Amino acid sequence: MCGNPAEAALSSTVAMEPPPIPGLSDVVLHAADLAGIGVAVTVLDPPPPRNVYLSDAAVRILGYPRAELLARPALSNLAPEEQERIAAMLRQRIAGNFAPQRIETVVAQAGGRRVPIASVATQLELGGKPASFSFFWDIFFIS
Repeated sequence: MCGNPAEAALSSTVAMEPPPIPGLSDVVLHAADLAGIGVAVTVLDPPPPRNVYLSDAAVRILGYPRAELLARPALSNLAPEEQERIAAMLRQRIAGNFAPQRIETVVAQAGGRRVPIASVATQLELGGKPASFSFFWDIFFIS
């Protein structure tokens, strides 16, 4: 037992899980938006993959209204020549095989502008279904 109350408190909390920080997820999402980093949560199964969450920065990068982005297949946001390549990576990930977590691809916005992006993604489960959590950014905006 430590004689100093501060040391006693510290030693008793070191082995414990860190306490949850209320509102941390909101702070992280806000910081990502301020940095121009889009956040997407995409349900992968059943096909086709569909976005169920898009941050404000994601909507700006993808270049369509949020409602439209959430209503259509996620891969339709990519340039046509990129869709099959990314679909193959998703199939690999769903099958439990290796697929790169960091990729570069091209988004096709509503007005025809093409935006090169980098993305970092990880697979998770959402409601018992395979899903993907992605951070992505305009390569030219953040360089």
